[in-house]
Amino acid sequence: MMSRIRPSQRILGLIAMIGLVDVVLLAALSGVSPRLTDVDVGFLMLVAAFACVEWQVIHVQFRAEASSFSLFEVPLVVGLLYSSPAVVVLATLIGTGIGFIAGRRQPLLKVLFNAANLGLYAAVAAFVVSQWPAGGGERMVWLSGLVGVAVGSAMSFGLIVLAVTLAEGFPGIKRGLELLYFGLVVSISNTTIGLTAAIILARDAVGLLLLAVPAFLLFTAFRMITAEREQRERIEFLYRSTRRLDLGASESGLATLLEEARVMFRAEIGAVVLEDADTVRLFHSTSSAERSTVLDDVGDVGLFADVLEALDEPTIVSVDDVGPLADLIGRLGGRDAMLAKLSAEQRDLGAVMIANRLGEVTSFTDNDLQVLGALARQSAFLMHSDRLEQALTELRELERELAHQATHDSLTGLPNRSMFTEELHLATASAQEHTVLFVDLDGFKDVNDQHGHAAGDAVLVEVAKRLTSLVRPVDTVARFGGDEFAILLLDQPCALAVAQRIVASIAAPIAVPGVQVLIGCSIGLAVSDEGKDPETLLRNADSAMYRAKQGGKGTVVEHDPDAPSTATAAAGLLQTAIELDELELHYQPIVDLIERKIVGVEALVRWRSPERGLLMPGDFLNEAERCGLVGTIDRWVLMRSVEDLTPIWEVDPDLFVSVNLAAQHLLNGSLGKLLEGSDLDPIRGRFVIEWPESVLVAESDRRGEAMGLIKEAGGIVALDRFGDGEASLAYLHRLDIGLLKLDRSMIGHLATPEPKVDLVRGMVQIAHSLGLRVIAEGIEHQPQLDALAQIPCDMAQGYLLARPLRLEELQPYIIGQGLRPPSRHTTTTRLL
Repeated sequence: MMSRIRPSQRILGLIAMIGLVDVVLLAALSGVSPRLTDVDVGFLMLVAAFACVEWQVIHVQFRAEASSFSLFEVPLVVGLLYSSPAVVVLATLIGTGIGFIAGRRQPLLKVLFNAANLGLYAAVAAFVVSQWPAGGGERMVWLSGLVGVAVGSAMSFGLIVLAVTLAEGFPGIKRGLELLYFGLVVSISNTTIGLTAAIILARDAVGLLLLAVPAFLLFTAFRMITAEREQRERIEFLYRSTRRLDLGASESGLATLLEEARVMFRAEIGAVVLEDADTVRLFHSTSSAERSTVLDDVGDVGLFADVLEALDEPTIVSVDDVGPLADLIGRLGGRDAMLAKLSAEQRDLGAVMIANRLGEVTSFTDNDLQVLGALARQSAFLMHSDRLEQALTELRELERELAHQATHDSLTGLPNRSMFTEELHLATASAQEHTVLFVDLDGFKDVNDQHGHAAGDAVLVEVAKRLTSLVRPVDTVARFGGDEFAILLLDQPCALAVAQRIVASIAAPIAVPGVQVLIGCSIGLAVSDEGKDPETLLRNADSAMYRAKQGGKGTVVEHDPDAPSTATAAAGLLQTAIELDELELHYQPIVDLIERKIVGVEALVRWRSPERGLLMPGDFLNEAERCGLVGTIDRWVLMRSVEDLTPIWEVDPDLFVSVNLAAQHLLNGSLGKLLEGSDLDPIRGRFVIEWPESVLVAESDRRGEAMGLIKEAGGIVALDRFGDGEASLAYLHRLDIGLLKLDRSMIGHLATPEPKVDLVRGMVQIAHSLGLRVIAEGIEHQPQLDALAQIPCDMAQGYLLARPLRLEELQPYIIGQGLRPPSRHTTTTRLL
């Protein structure tokens, strides 16, 4: 039955009991004379004094309740000595009541409790003084006043703790004793001031002015102590709230945080209102219950929008005011409230409201408003960051995965060229005897042509397994790309025998889905010796492999420094190809996902060899680098793209062309000469130079100069294959680039059964925040295109949208715009 009695009813019962005791003591004290008669302190004077001291007080808060400390004991002691006890009690009841109502605007229940409590305080003190043994002179009278006030103070603060317990539960022994101790110290201090005032008053009333300074200082010190304590509690609350929201802004977390905020501000009602699609979700906490509600009618949604529009800054509003803020307060049962908007990244998430202040102070202060504003800002930031943090967590996981991919081949799992080169440098630095085998497959192109790329991939995986099985764990097998492999043998005196076993193993039939294929391999072998650097050793093995190819394939050739250079022959073939116009450019369209139109093309070089057919860049660019012809090919690509696209620019003058340049232009500083030797004026402002992460990150010394030259020529730099693991996100803000191309390995996450859309969205948002536009490459599946349009990503290219086109196919395609739309309606917003 007790649990059904409301806190207000319990407090009312306590007030009745206190009032009854007041009446009994007042009756017992009637007719009792003052202890001292030197000064006559009248009833009205005491009423005024009690009203004044209760006008300005110091508050110490317990949960939703507050106890007040004032200079109450000063007029009380003076009255106990120079006025009759009954007058003192009546003056206390009336004067404190006036002070509570006029000065602190407390509700009636609070006024009744405080007045009755202080009346009992005065009555108990007066009873002690009246019962003090006569004799001993004035000093004994002073002592009786001191003891009477101490007894009354202890009783009064005990009643306050009891009231708190009835309202919200026992505050705890430690807190209760702390309050009692502090109250006794204040009471005794005030009593000594009152006794001093009484003594001075008996001698010379003007001397009371001497007490003004110490009384003011004491009062100010009390205020500073309590203000510092309240500030510490607010800082602790903000820290707790940050920690709680940092764990995730879930519904349970919001509800708990709201309950803590309500208790912190000593309020009856707390609410967080969040917009969710076409509904407004309300998390509502009160002093007696906690619940989560959904307001989903149009009126509520409309009210919510009006509230956010009206709520520019944290503000204090009363239900008696006019406007949407007052309407919201009234709907949630509030009288007066603090409101603050939850805003992050220029987006309004909702609003937080704390209403109906409890305790001694019934109105919210500017300090309260500042704390609520800070809570709203950090809450909005953490709530907004929750999903982004999840995406960034996935991004960090992906970076760890890509860090592995940066040093390993994704198809075979073998180390790649970068890791192999690093291992080769370590072997050279250790002065350890080592041998490099350069392995190139024979007949691999026929497998791709006859059985498809899936069969080719299966062959490469099987070759990797066979190579690994033929060497020791201390050796390194790497795939350089295409059908090229390299092997580092450490302290292996039988390197030639190992190479011959490899040739025999690769020549054995390889089973691929539905068929068995036969291939072979040619191997070049180079042995380290004093003074031979890793690059030279690798180049020697490559040269030996090339001679093995020319010698009939399926053989092992050791490097012979006296043998004629094969680079001259390779250079002759490529030079002839350029002169006979055997090189050609294919153009893959780049599509703007916002406007759904082709906005650029990537120029891709091909070699239509009479002997070997159409060759992809991987089939001949490595040879071009070895022969020193890559600069010539790059210049040809730039000039031919200008020549090819000039007629198309008459149709679409804004179309840009993107070109991949070799890394050597950064390595040897030849970029300026390359750009000067190419007529780029027709494409000024319309060409993009692509370099991968590995180039831009590694060549930091020459990077600034190269980018300056490209800008001077009217082009911009694109960071190619971002996400393949060779660079961190931290590099983005250091690179003076204009475009970011997401690697196909990153886009592949959008075509899995559980697409990591937030991961790609997070990367796009980071790029946009740095002022970069983003191109997603390798779009081959419809779900990838749909996800990118929703993110939204700026541009995309891939076989799903358009394959690389020959020049004669390109112009009709651009005019026809044969693009594949997303499979469902999407709404996107241009970010740049």
